[in-house]
Amino acid sequence: MNSADSKYRALPVSLFVGGVLAVILAFVFRASDSVPSGPYPAPSVQPNAAETSFSGIPLEPDRPRANPTGNYVGSAGCKECHAHEHSTWHASYHRTMTQVVSSADRLYGDFNNVTVTNHATGRSYRLDKQDGRLLFHAGDHPDIRVSSKEGFALPVVMTTGSHHMQAYWFAAGDGQTLGMVPFVYLREDKRWIPRNAAFLQAPLGFDSMEPGRWNHTCINCHTTPDRYSTVSTNGFQSSVTEFGISCEACHGAGKPHIEFQRKLAGNPSGSSVTGAGVDPIVNPKSLSSSLSSQVCASCHSVQTDLKPDSPPVGVGFRPGTEISNYVHIVRGTAESAQPESQVSPHLKQEIISSHLHDYFWPDGQVRVAGSEYNGLLETPCHQRGKLSCVSCHTLHLSRRDPRSLEEWSDDLLRSGMRKDAACTQCHEAGKYADIKHTHHQSDSTGSECLNCHMPHTTYGLLKAIRSHTIDSPNALTSTQTGRPNACNLCHLDRSLSWTAEHLTDWFGQPRHQVGGDWNNVSAAVLWSLTGDAAQRALIAWHFNWEPARAISGTNWFAPYLAILAGDDYDAVRFMTTRSLRRLPEYAGLNFDFVGPAPDRKHVIEAIMKRWSQSKINRKKLPASVLIDSGGEIRDLEIKRLLEKRDLRPMNLAE
Repeated sequence: MNSADSKYRALPVSLFVGGVLAVILAFVFRASDSVPSGPYPAPSVQPNAAETSFSGIPLEPDRPRANPTGNYVGSAGCKECHAHEHSTWHASYHRTMTQVVSSADRLYGDFNNVTVTNHATGRSYRLDKQDGRLLFHAGDHPDIRVSSKEGFALPVVMTTGSHHMQAYWFAAGDGQTLGMVPFVYLREDKRWIPRNAAFLQAPLGFDSMEPGRWNHTCINCHTTPDRYSTVSTNGFQSSVTEFGISCEACHGAGKPHIEFQRKLAGNPSGSSVTGAGVDPIVNPKSLSSSLSSQVCASCHSVQTDLKPDSPPVGVGFRPGTEISNYVHIVRGTAESAQPESQVSPHLKQEIISSHLHDYFWPDGQVRVAGSEYNGLLETPCHQRGKLSCVSCHTLHLSRRDPRSLEEWSDDLLRSGMRKDAACTQCHEAGKYADIKHTHHQSDSTGSECLNCHMPHTTYGLLKAIRSHTIDSPNALTSTQTGRPNACNLCHLDRSLSWTAEHLTDWFGQPRHQVGGDWNNVSAAVLWSLTGDAAQRALIAWHFNWEPARAISGTNWFAPYLAILAGDDYDAVRFMTTRSLRRLPEYAGLNFDFVGPAPDRKHVIEAIMKRWSQSKINRKKLPASVLIDSGGEIRDLEIKRLLEKRDLRPMNLAE
């Protein structure tokens, strides 16, 4: 929370909503003690003098290049023979992970002379168009030394993302260095939000243009190899085979394959050609489950350089080879047991101290999106079986698949993989679908394999996603690691003790006492009040998850959503907003999760006023949700629990 919010701590509280609002406002509008620094300090980016003649706009050549070299040919070289595969890839979000603005076909941001303001930092920026260019007016931001010049603007030349949100990069005029517009555009919500608000990060208190981040980091996974990026006194020089993730990122360089097939085509008998050898192209579906998954792992994993002087992460890896020859895959808490020879000295300091917290739950399970391979590695179905990424996902929609390209491209899942078919392709359906195993009615969401064994305990892209470590719910694990279990993410109104008893009775898990408030207070309530930012984010999302809404009821959600609506973390407030809008009585409230603090405070007051005046029956709620038999909130209990909130800064590295 920025310092401007501190003045609300002493405001008198309206009496019409009782003591609970005082409790809520006292906690959600407190001033932060300190503002953590961002990973990228604010160096100045100054365009070359020769490039400022056209209204101060650097010329377009000052951006990274896409130019197939060596054995790479680009996706156009694959289209002639693989038209269907090319068309389905073209419809995917992999293709548009990086786009050049001048040729982008998925461009969502509103650049119609709009002004965007980050109320947390007090800075405003203007976005407009001129002569077919998208322009970013940085004002007097310290990252741009010459930006205070009248009329100065920077050309937006590239984008990242097109599925849920889109980020925009401008040519900084320092070699091919890119700077980032400090706002991203939310596709579904059709609005700009501060870039920091799009991720679960501790409040920064400043906007960074993050100069060079694309050239140094994003280039490694958001483009197609070969990728090269060097930095000198003239800024970054960056080159890739193709922008976005295209054919050769997964299949390897195409030129040898084309030459091989041309030799075969020239042989009338159709048999192998002397000296032709084996077709060098890689099909991940034809690889072992381990090597196949490593193709995806080149991007979808937590990884670091093998040695301090090794090439940048991702450089050199070729599909079909062992990824461990190129990068070090981080294995959660097991990392501390790695032999010193396996990792570099800086890895011991950096990964163990901060990365584990930012990427993994304490038991080593992945907690952030984009690192699914690390989750798969800890799954027995992969370790002892043949489960791989392509067991459930497909990068090309089959001609026989009745789904539209749009439906398929959402998660690139094979047909039926959102339901039990994902598991019954290996496990016997009759045995595991039986009520004796699930202890839920066969037609209920509680009987679905994924809801119990792949719960939504991973955070990313302003939502919760399924864990890619397949395991079974365990109440003791939740107390030891803080990772919510599947039972309490569906039964939001039940305590952890309730879960422990059922898991013992149903599956013979060792009986143990969870202790303290976990015995009689809803686990979801505890995570929303006492949890860290990641736990609060997951619960805010689950308040909007249909199975949880149906099982737990929604007539007690509002007070906890009011508390979460004032959270210090923008991402928590965003998911809270969506959950609030699902409640009919609050759907019309205009709550802007990144709006001015006074406006947010007034909406929270309105939420609690409507709650106090609501006619919804709240007299038969379980005591675990801290609402008494008369339907009144137990505000002293809520205050006590809020005092125990985990306030450690969190910066989940999705």
